[in-house]
Amino acid sequence: MSSTAPIPPNGDENRQGGIIITTYLVTVLASVVVALRMATRIWIVRNVGWDDYTILFATIGIIIGCPLVVIQVHYGFGRHKIFLSENDYAQFTKYAYIEWIQTFQTLMFNKLSICFLLLRIPVEKYLIRPIQGAIAFLIVTNIVLTLAWIFQCTPVEAAWDKEMPARCFTNAQLQRIIISQAIISIISDVLLALFPILLLWKVQIAMRVKAGLCVLMSLGL
Repeated sequence: MSSTAPIPPNGDENRQGGIIITTYLVTVLASVVVALRMATRIWIVRNVGWDDYTILFATIGIIIGCPLVVIQVHYGFGRHKIFLSENDYAQFTKYAYIEWIQTFQTLMFNKLSICFLLLRIPVEKYLIRPIQGAIAFLIVTNIVLTLAWIFQCTPVEAAWDKEMPARCFTNAQLQRIIISQAIISIISDVLLALFPILLLWKVQIAMRVKAGLCVLMSLGL
């Protein structure tokens, strides 16, 4: 792509095969697991809740993301930038821009599903408020970060068309948006994984059984 950029030590390394295999594997596994869950909730348990709807939305996000990744691979995802043509890199950037929007939504719906699942469990009222607060926090932060990502450039098309005159966020600002999403995701994962300990702390069962249940619930099982 650039004659002035140094050639990577490993040359035109290509990791596209691994990306494609991983993407298809995750998509298929997620689809099968959620399909079985929905079938169980609809026809066996006959009790479908918001936790089911939100995990279904998260899975739809994964399914939408799969072809986006495949298209990005077609335009050079998995190879060094220096070996891509100007047009291929522009197309890769456009579909990566779209995929990040999908990723933000998928992560949010995944966390919301866990929150709604915890709300299904009969708990004291003082434990419900933090979960409801987490739901509101996840929705609001997702809206803010998604809008910041979508409107990173004015006009929007300049996010992938670097030849267009525009006013855009710097690379450092874009990294802050992604890092902010990652931090929110990690912190919410940790807090939601620890929450079952509060639910089971006062339950009168053997400590070994209690510890096992805490581990299973923390894993989302």
